[in-house]
Order: sequence, then structure tokens, then C-alpha cells
Amino acid sequence: MGAVADVVLWRRKEVAGGLLAAVVASWALFYCAPGYTLLSFVSQVLMILLTVLFVWAKAAQLLHR
Repeated sequence: MGAVADVVLWRRKEVAGGLLAAVVASWALFYCAPGYTLLSFVSQVLMILLTVLFVWAKAAQLLHR
């Protein structure tokens, strides 16, 4: 409970500020972009992650690491 209280009471300013920025960014994304849903956002993030991991693995294989 202490860690949550530290964030809520702004004792950990970096974490609280990052959380506030993430909430504002997600609100702006879903409010201002019509037809953009949470499912489409999660799908795109997972597709980008899958692509990055594939390229990373192939690069490591080519560089013998």
C-alpha cells in the first residue's frame, strides 16, 4: 500500500508524472481519433513488437551472437 500512496501523493514525482502523461495521452488518442479502439491499438502494438523481435533474432543469427 505504501508504493501506491507514494504515487498518489506525488512523493515519487517521476512515476506519478509518467502515469499522468500516459493517461492523458491515451485519453487524447481514443477521444480525438474516431473509430480507433483499444483493440486496434493493442493489435498494432503487438504487431510492431512481433516485427521487432523477428528482426532482432535474425540480426543476432546473422552476426553469430
